[in-house]
Amino acid sequence: MQPSQRYILWPCLLGGVALYSPVWAAIGLLLFWVSRDRVPALQFYLKPFQEDRPLWWLIPTALFVGLFLARHPFPTDDLLRDLTAWAWHYDYRSVFWGSPRVPGYDQYVGFDHLGALAYRYLSPQWAPLLFQGVALVGFVLAFAAVLGKKLERHPLRWTLVSLGIAWALSTPVLIRIIAGRPEIFFTIWTLFAFSASRRRFWIWLLAGALLTPTYWLAGAYSAAFWVLPGRSIRFRFLGSFLFGLVTVGVWEYLSGGLWLPNFLHLSHMISYRVYGVAEDNGLSVLLQIPLVVLIPVAMALLPWKLFRTKASTLFLFLWFCIPWMVRYVDMLVPLGLLLLVEGLDPHWGSTWPENYRARLRLVIFFALFSLPWAVVPLSTPTLIRIPGNPAHPVRVLAPFGPKMYDTLYANPGTIRIAPAMDPGMTRRSLQYLVEHLAQAPCVTLQDSRAQYLVTEQDLPKRACLRRLTVRNGWSLWQILPKKKPEHKAPVG
Repeated sequence: MQPSQRYILWPCLLGGVALYSPVWAAIGLLLFWVSRDRVPALQFYLKPFQEDRPLWWLIPTALFVGLFLARHPFPTDDLLRDLTAWAWHYDYRSVFWGSPRVPGYDQYVGFDHLGALAYRYLSPQWAPLLFQGVALVGFVLAFAAVLGKKLERHPLRWTLVSLGIAWALSTPVLIRIIAGRPEIFFTIWTLFAFSASRRRFWIWLLAGALLTPTYWLAGAYSAAFWVLPGRSIRFRFLGSFLFGLVTVGVWEYLSGGLWLPNFLHLSHMISYRVYGVAEDNGLSVLLQIPLVVLIPVAMALLPWKLFRTKASTLFLFLWFCIPWMVRYVDMLVPLGLLLLVEGLDPHWGSTWPENYRARLRLVIFFALFSLPWAVVPLSTPTLIRIPGNPAHPVRVLAPFGPKMYDTLYANPGTIRIAPAMDPGMTRRSLQYLVEHLAQAPCVTLQDSRAQYLVTEQDLPKRACLRRLTVRNGWSLWQILPKKKPEHKAPVG
């Protein structure tokens, strides 16, 4: 084997092993680390890593984005609804039946109109990828910008930037990016606030103004003003207050005065839930995710001190902790990593031997090549077609979650579905029924006014049910109407 061929052996072998198992890839990296002095050919790989270069995060990140686009993970919730809201004339009361507490205005009106454009000019298969791709690239650029700024004088600057990006994308942040909701774009906007210097401030502010009509809780992200660089405390808090006030005014106008009553009665609507919503779980759920738990562990083990962190970053982190909801994980994880970077001893890593730093860069670089195969999921939508037409949409029951939105996306304008986007908006009887379809008698199913069921369960055989199709383990059932009693004509 020629030397030039041997040089590409390790990366090819590592990539192939990573396809099979990330664990074996990690073992390969460990051997790579300890074999440097024993295998002279491996000395070749250390030469480019003697210097810290932006390529050490650009190349793995480009691979991650490319693999993400190639695998095209299908979204599982709101984005599918937003892309097809046009088919119901942006009126969610027409989308969800049996749901008297659905707001009388579109809470995502700007985002839904963008979704309509994407759906019109792209195929239904590729329309979601536009939002997901922009979210992924935007998050990577925003987070790299702020990490690179905070590590500006560190000898492992770009290596740590790549490690930070990989760390964040290996947590539920990636799930939020795949979801492609307006919230992830507000997260990107908030992260860019760290780099919005005086010259970039007006561009950043304009972006915030354009994002405001896309999400009814846009005001929650007004706290981004707190981390603007080169601004006084008075400017930051006044800007935050005014931006929040403007968002309330914009949404009061867009909703025809319904936004404030809807916001004030939010807890009342939530009280009608028969079952919980995963994204509203407490932050204690994050303790089940090792890479999230590793952030405070790293703070305890490394030379980290709280007093070195910036008060503005800490306040922003605490602000998104106030709701105590896991839905803000896309803000909390990057902010937690920023607090970790800010609190580190600035001289940490500077005294390490250059040869050691080169080996560290090399191992992290190759490790990032195995990461995408492990964390970018492959997903197959079900997209069950249901008989119906826009003039007479049929009523469908589906379990709250991915398949509900999947079914909406496959039947734009031709169905109405229950439960609603928040189960608390739907009648409790329907919420309970959709969770107990296997036990529901025919009379209950027929009295519910539902015409079709989408379920993963193999329902018991009943006279009122007829299975129409099965796709990817999910079944479409038709609920047959009650038979009308026969009236016999009198004799004689």
